[in-house]
Amino acid sequence: MTQVTDTNFLFEHERFWKPCAYFMFSEEENAVMFSYPFGDERHELDINSLRALFQIEDGSSDDAALRAVEKTGPRIHRIWPGSSVPSDLVDGTCVWKVEPDHVQATQNKIIAALDFALKKVDGRSVAPIADHITGDKRFELAMELRLEKLGFTPSKMITGQHQFQFFVDEFAYLEALRGHFSDIVWILEKLNQARAAYSKDARTVDYVQQIQSLTSPSLRALKDKFRETDAILADILKVVTDFDSMIKEVRFLRTEIRTPIVYWNEIVRMWTVDDLPKKKSGKALVRKSYERARDSFESTRTANRAGA
Repeated sequence: MTQVTDTNFLFEHERFWKPCAYFMFSEEENAVMFSYPFGDERHELDINSLRALFQIEDGSSDDAALRAVEKTGPRIHRIWPGSSVPSDLVDGTCVWKVEPDHVQATQNKIIAALDFALKKVDGRSVAPIADHITGDKRFELAMELRLEKLGFTPSKMITGQHQFQFFVDEFAYLEALRGHFSDIVWILEKLNQARAAYSKDARTVDYVQQIQSLTSPSLRALKDKFRETDAILADILKVVTDFDSMIKEVRFLRTEIRTPIVYWNEIVRMWTVDDLPKKKSGKALVRKSYERARDSFESTRTANRAGA
């Protein structure tokens, strides 16, 4: 049986691990570039310049990883330091690759799930993005609008966006495999057509039946696995789509806690900030505390009695 393995891009040089940094293929440069954040912008560096800047030695483990990056880059969307990439994509022995459509499909699923949750909260749709903005930039802007509505602060926005990008890249492999699976289904349909077309040829009919018998358990298992991937995607997105309601619940609890604590503010100030124990007698401090408690809590106690 064919052994399926992964290639792990574990770099040793610490600068590869800069937050939100990754490798991606640039069609404009026709080369794999190292993209990294610099202030509010992103900079891109070609691999040769990167080798010189990081002083990567020939034959080192980082040199081997960079060679694998250069070979793999054109076949996938992005490579993140620390990510795991199917080895048959790295060595080019597979008949599938991650196409832009696979990335777009995953991005659309994430955006649709977030929009569904946000619309349930306030009933309003997120403003559309101009049609001329495409690709990753479109997804970044879409996520920025949605993360803002979910309560992400500006300082967390960039990290949040790139976490979603990492998430997209991981699930894009599954979308690519789903596309590959559709090719298999298409072939099976063609085999059925061949069986009908050559129904008088017993050997051809037998070949088709044998293929169907041999592959059907695998096909059923694959369909189940794809359902599992959809369930995992839904579970992960549920954490995000529930984020808004979780935040509302936390804020509601915060208000419920703050309300009675506010009544204690003056008493706490007397015992701590004003340092009254050093200025007045204990009896005076107790008396002042009582007066504050009476002023603050008497109306609440009366209301509670009335409600009882």
